[in-house]
Amino acid sequence: PFPTRRSSDLLIDEPNGLYPWVETIIADQDDDKVYTLFKRCCQSARKNLAKPDEKCHSNGKLSDSVTHLILKAPNLTYSADKIATHFSKPICIFMYRDIRDVVTSMGKVDWIPMVNNQLKRIKNNVDVANRFKLAVAALEDPKTQPHQARAYIAKIKTDLRDTFDQADIRKLEVGYENLVRSPDECLDRIWRHIKLPAGTSGSDHTDVMRGWGPGLTYRQSKVNVRSIGQWQQYLSVDQEDDVWEIAGTTLHNLNYSRKLDSAPCVPLWDSLPSELTHHPIIATGRGGSGTRGVRRTTAGRLRHHSGRRAAGNRTGHPPTPTRRIHRRCGTP
Repeated sequence: PFPTRRSSDLLIDEPNGLYPWVETIIADQDDDKVYTLFKRCCQSARKNLAKPDEKCHSNGKLSDSVTHLILKAPNLTYSADKIATHFSKPICIFMYRDIRDVVTSMGKVDWIPMVNNQLKRIKNNVDVANRFKLAVAALEDPKTQPHQARAYIAKIKTDLRDTFDQADIRKLEVGYENLVRSPDECLDRIWRHIKLPAGTSGSDHTDVMRGWGPGLTYRQSKVNVRSIGQWQQYLSVDQEDDVWEIAGTTLHNLNYSRKLDSAPCVPLWDSLPSELTHHPIIATGRGGSGTRGVRRTTAGRLRHHSGRRAAGNRTGHPPTPTRRIHRRCGTP
């Protein structure tokens, strides 16, 4: 996510019903149906806003202050020609990222069948399927490992950036790492591209947005550099070799180095006292109020743990309410 200019734009995301609405436009369906689905999108998008009435009324009608409509639509990566045909001079921000980090990010939400979902979209687009037929064959091969399949998907979608080089599309390519490391400079480029004055003051997304986005993204989390180079914490040497073999040419063309230029990212557990990483408190069994009860009994103790000695425990580890967990949730 990136900061949005207060009361001038509305963000519509996949969970808001974005794709059904766009598909009615592409299919040249009647205006009444298009407008009905658009209002539903707006009504759903209101739930993601801290001050919804500034952007959209409860009936789905946009506020007069909204000047820009932002569609967060990664699945339209396959539809550059349709975008050029059915939208009037669209402005496209094409985001790309180190594919090794994309593979890692996809793996964190592995309960979502991303590879299968994307493969269906690829095969439904004859031009894309023909262009990447070797990758499609690999994706259909049962011997292909999950990290390899994710790399093929990420490579295909990244390589499709050239399909947006059309006279009817105003495209700007933005590297995720540049946005995170130099947000002010990157955002100025974006403002200029979407015809807002350079240096436009944007409200931080943590003030504008609320709730959760796709892939368990908490909309009020701050953007930080910890997400850069996470593959070093998750991919084995062999897995990284596989990903580079699949997507190395693409990464090289985008000026990514095999070895990171910057210092390695901070290990994920460094913010916790070391003993907590080896002695977690595990609540299992019944969900709902049972595990919430355990959370309430332990939260205060963990909050007051100093990293040296906690009350009631000579070892310096936080007191573990083992009996309480067993009574409320059952012995594992």
